[in-house]
Amino acid sequence: IAAYNVDSHVCSMPGKASPAVDAVWGKAGDGSDVGFGAYFKLMGVELPPPPAPEAEPEIISLLEKFCTFGPDAASYATEDAVLNPPGAPPMPIGVMMGMMDAMKGSTFPGWQSKFHGATKNADGTYAVLTQQLPGPMKADFPAMGPFPEVKFDVVPDVMKTEELANPVEVGTYTIVDGKVKIAAYNVDSHVCSMPGKASPAVDAVWGKAGDGSDVGFGAYFKLMGVELPPPPAPEAEPEIISLLEKFCTFGPDAASYATEDAVLNPPGAPPMPIGVMMGMMDAMKGSTFPGWQSKFHGATKNADGTYAVLTQQLPGPMKADFPAMGPFPEVKFDVVPDVMKTEELANPVEVGTYTIVDGKVKIAAYNVD
Repeated sequence: IAAYNVDSHVCSMPGKASPAVDAVWGKAGDGSDVGFGAYFKLMGVELPPPPAPEAEPEIISLLEKFCTFGPDAASYATEDAVLNPPGAPPMPIGVMMGMMDAMKGSTFPGWQSKFHGATKNADGTYAVLTQQLPGPMKADFPAMGPFPEVKFDVVPDVMKTEELANPVEVGTYTIVDGKVKIAAYNVDSHVCSMPGKASPAVDAVWGKAGDGSDVGFGAYFKLMGVELPPPPAPEAEPEIISLLEKFCTFGPDAASYATEDAVLNPPGAPPMPIGVMMGMMDAMKGSTFPGWQSKFHGATKNADGTYAVLTQQLPGPMKADFPAMGPFPEVKFDVVPDVMKTEELANPVEVGTYTIVDGKVKIAAYNVD
C-alpha cells in the first residue's frame, strides 16, 4: 500500500513547491486542492467531491471478532500479522496474544476488550475504535516482551481497587486477503476517539508526557511507580531504502517493485491499483507533462513497521491536453491559464506511509496535509 493523506506535505520539507502550486496547495484543508486537485484549481476546473469510502460489512464483522482479543483472535489475522500497541514496539501476533493471555490468566483476570466500531479510510485501511478494560489487578505483573516483572505486593492500592480502564483508542488496521495484517496504534491514538471513557487513575496519567512513555502498558507502569527505559528507535533497512528509492522514481519498471495487488493513494484522490496509477503517470509524462520527474528524498521506519517516505512530483510546464483518466475530466490545453504552461510546476515534498510486504510495496498512502 502506498498512501498519501491530505496533510502529507505539512511535516515534510517546506518551500519546495513552485509558486503557483504553493499558492493553492492544501489551503482548503479538505483534500480538494492537493495532488491533481491543486492543478485543477490552477486550471479553474471544479471537481466533484470523491465518494466517501464505506467499510464493508464482512470487514466490520471480522474486526469485531478480532478486537475481542479472545483465544481465537489469531484465526482472524494473517500468519505474519503485526500489532503495535501504543507506547510499545510492534510485535508478531503470537507474542501479543501470549502477553494478553498472561494478563488475563492471573494479573487482570477480569480483562475485557471492546470494539466500538470502524470506518474505512481513503487509503483502504480502517480506523478502528477499541478499548481495553483490565479491571483490578489481582497478581504479579509478569516479565514479558520489553516489560519487567512487578510484584503485586508493591503496587499502589489504586491498581488493586479501581476498575481500571484505558481510554477508547483509534487504531489503523490493514486488511489483506480478508484478515488483519497490521493493527497500529499511535501514542496519541486516544485523542480523537471517545473521551471520558478511561477510569480516573488511568485518565490522570495517560498521554500526558506526549512521548509515548505513559500510554498503553506505559500508563500502568507509571501508576505502579516503575520507570521504563525508552524503546529503541526503529531503523529502516538498507534494502528497503533501496527498494523505495527505485519505486519512487515511478519509472516504467515501478510495478516490479510492488505487489500485484498494490494500492496507491495520492493526496486528494481515491486509492487505486498500481496498474491504474502507473497508467495515469504514463499518460501525464507522455504528452501533458513530458518533463515530469519524481524524486525520492529519503525514508525512515515507523514504530508500527511502516515507512515514512519523502517524495516529490515535479511535472514541469504543461505541453498538451490533460486527458480524462480515473476520476479526473479532460481539460483542453488552449483553455488553461498561462502559468500552467510557463511555470516549472512542482508539488511540495510529501510524506507518504508505505507498507512493505515480502520485500515489495503494497500500500503507499499520503494525507491531504
